[in-house]
Amino acid sequence: MEKIGLIAGWGELPMVIGAEAREKGHSVFAVGLEPLADKALVDHVDDIEYVSLGKLGKIISTLKKAGVEKVVLAGKVPKTLLYKSKMMPDLRAAKMLLSL
Repeated sequence: MEKIGLIAGWGELPMVIGAEAREKGHSVFAVGLEPLADKALVDHVDDIEYVSLGKLGKIISTLKKAGVEKVVLAGKVPKTLLYKSKMMPDLRAAKMLLSL
């Protein structure tokens, strides 16, 4: 079966989706958004890499490097974290935020 990418935010939903996809025979590569993704996600996916929430370019390149063509975003990403934290977005994330 195909490799599915999972961009994981906060909560249990990413773990449920990862486990279900693996049960159906898919390979699951996760990008855990720091500091949101639960460290227990590692038990529900085949491979995982943690990336800072503001590094959109790194998230995309990590998924491409892993050979992922289809991606699911699951879990909460509070907008207050985007606006009130000391997170430094990369150029790609900054352009996206400015276009909203």
